[in-house]
Amino acid sequence: MDTQQVESMLQLAKSQPAILSMFGMTLSQLEMEAHKIKRYEELADVCDAKKALNDSNKWTKWLVRYAQRLHYEISGAAKADLPSLVTARRVLMNSNNPVVVLRNWIAQEAIAKAEEGNYNVTNDLLRVLRHPYEDPEAHPAGDISHWTQRVPEWASELCMTCSS
Repeated sequence: MDTQQVESMLQLAKSQPAILSMFGMTLSQLEMEAHKIKRYEELADVCDAKKALNDSNKWTKWLVRYAQRLHYEISGAAKADLPSLVTARRVLMNSNNPVVVLRNWIAQEAIAKAEEGNYNVTNDLLRVLRHPYEDPEAHPAGDISHWTQRVPEWASELCMTCSS
């Protein structure tokens, strides 16, 4: 549907609410469709330069707020407490940001080896993924550097789909 059709349907639905059921639609579905169309039209007019500027402005605002927050946290702490504050922040960040994330290339590598009958990679990966937040230096699965590296060259064009 285009904008004009959706607007017409919204006006019709307000005067005769039962009419939407004839189209197999609810008012909330129609309103959601109108919102999607409006958002699409807004985004259709955005060029790369405008998007880059918008992103830059949003990141700048975020960084300013983050710096203000850090300043607020530090200003209330005594000089001797700063190391413990830094440690507490690091523990909190590490408990919320996984060291290992299952990436397409990692899954593909495990799948390829499993298809060859070698399940060692799959088993190693499973051990690593059971503890995604653990310190890499003391990870229960041992050396996890392979699972935390950047995307290998061979996987840069990898595209996975879901067959279900």
